Amino acid sequence: MSVGFRFMMVFASIFCVYFGIKYFQKIKSIRGFILLSILSSLDSFTYLYLAIIKEEKGSFLILSNYTQIIYLIIELLVITEYLIRINLTKKIDIFQFRISITLIALILLVINFLYFRIDLLIIISELIIINIFSINYHLSFYNKNKHEREKNKYLINGLFIFINMTAPYYIIQNNIESNAPYILNYINFINDLGYSILFISIIKEIKWRIQTYE
Repeated sequence: MSVGFRFMMVFASIFCVYFGIKYFQKIKSIRGFILLSILSSLDSFTYLYLAIIKEEKGSFLILSNYTQIIYLIIELLVITEYLIRINLTKKIDIFQFRISITLIALILLVINFLYFRIDLLIIISELIIINIFSINYHLSFYNKNKHEREKNKYLINGLFIFINMTAPYYIIQNNIESNAPYILNYINFINDLGYSILFISIIKEIKWRIQTYE
């Protein structure tokens, strides 16, 4: 079952990359999510090559210790920028904002590699940020016109489902990885399913945007 969900995630990320590149000029405000889908596709291909084809799962795990934290930081920054931009009524200086989040990313990397792993901190931060902004979005849903209600709907809902599936999984995984590793074989599909839902929601958002306002 877990392998089936992994392939579903791979195909979802590939289609997301395809649509993102095809309509790149028309999806300016969500281009960061295309970067996430590209990175996820590369990670999946690396897993399939090292763990499945070459049967060197140990090599993949060693590599993922370095790549996972980088991916999580980029994921947090992309999602945070997107949610802040769609929830602020005033325009922000995107250049200054990106300089700030780049500095934050570098600080997180230094902390991670010099002192301790911050995976859980990032995941919990994502959980809090996405839930707060998603709830705020839905509370103001009926105060908007039809066009504004449709705008970002697919991606907001996808992010909400994604984080509330993958964050608990990640927390559980970190607690049982050394005590009961065999349990991971039964719950790994949760992470793959969560990311599949995220990529599918990005694809739906792209299709809606190219048909309407961007």
